[in-house]
Amino acid sequence: MGGSLGIGSLALAASLPHDQPANTFVLLAVVLVVAFALLLAAIPFHTHAALLASEVPTAALALYFGVLVPTTFIAFVEILTLSGLLPAIVQVVKVQDLLHGIGLVSAVGGAFLASGAPDLRRLVVYSVISNLGAALVGIATLSGPGIIGALASVIVTGASASGQLLAAGTLERRAAPERPTASRAPLAALAFVVCGFAMIGAPPLLGFPGRFFMELIAYQFAPFTGTALVAATLLLIVGQLRAVIALFGAGVARWTIESRPVAGLIGVAIFSALLVGGILPNGFLVPIAAFAEEFLRALRPL
Repeated sequence: MGGSLGIGSLALAASLPHDQPANTFVLLAVVLVVAFALLLAAIPFHTHAALLASEVPTAALALYFGVLVPTTFIAFVEILTLSGLLPAIVQVVKVQDLLHGIGLVSAVGGAFLASGAPDLRRLVVYSVISNLGAALVGIATLSGPGIIGALASVIVTGASASGQLLAAGTLERRAAPERPTASRAPLAALAFVVCGFAMIGAPPLLGFPGRFFMELIAYQFAPFTGTALVAATLLLIVGQLRAVIALFGAGVARWTIESRPVAGLIGVAIFSALLVGGILPNGFLVPIAAFAEEFLRALRPL
């Protein structure tokens, strides 16, 4: 449904002459935003995400929430850049407010759901929804730092979610039918925890610059928005700490190392890459800054 709405709005935007009333392009921009909100599982369009979290294998979840959803977000920004709808969004504040509202509700709502998630899968899925909502707020500011922070945060979120979901799958299989604990798969538990650090944007990992840019520009955009994003981050920290306590809180009388620690090794590799990127962020942020400059040129064409 989201794809059909998005393709339809883009086709109309491309076929209509440029002398159309501004409200026509505003309506197309609204339809495009709603279409991608459906594709990104933004709140209140997130119900299918909860069903996926409980029914789908973790490898498929890692592909969907770790790769496809972040890629869809990047495609959304690229489509906004190329569609010619950005000037209409600037002229009519209501479209910008819609993008800002959907993002803020998703950021806070997803973080609230993550803070009380009953299992590891839902914790990761709701954390992704929250981070994507915060990234939508960054895009809604229509500023260079907001766009850079949004895209950087989305890429890191995808990598972190992949590591956490693969680790969650290993923990579930090793502990079944009981609740997952670190004693059955310590390397997977370690991978889940360290990827959780990246998910919340903890320094010195690569997720920190993007989250810092987003929250800083959001506070300048509106103090309430900046405060809400900080509150969402705190709720995500609560959710990740609850997961750490659930995995390690009972203590470990005996470690049983996995015979094939694939999830653990993938998680450690992701963490190492994000750590190096956080220490040397220029190689990662410079291409994103170039894209943000292209976005801003499309926003105010000469």
